[in-house]
Amino acid sequence: MIGQVTPWNYPLNMAVWKIAPPSRPATRQCSSPADTTPQSTLLLAEVAAEFLPKGVLNVITGDRTTGAAMIDHKTPQMVSITGSVRAGMEVARAASSDLKRVHLELGARPR
Repeated sequence: MIGQVTPWNYPLNMAVWKIAPPSRPATRQCSSPADTTPQSTLLLAEVAAEFLPKGVLNVITGDRTTGAAMIDHKTPQMVSITGSVRAGMEVARAASSDLKRVHLELGARPR
């Protein structure tokens, strides 16, 4: 399973960019959209459910603690986040405890 956290800006595009590449029947995904913009990801999952096997695409909504719980969970073997440098550092730290693969797309590092 791949755990994915998407940002508030460009929520639909970011969800598609994360969901589309690994969408083969054997790859389950759990996406956690930003708490301020979950509707586009939920709609995308509703449409995708017509074409993907049951359980391949899952969406969980909530705040930052929801995404953190998904990343900390033992099930995902890979986690992906698009967000701030601070959030990326937290994800990398959490994923390192059980050697999850990590994909980070982060904002500019503050000087």
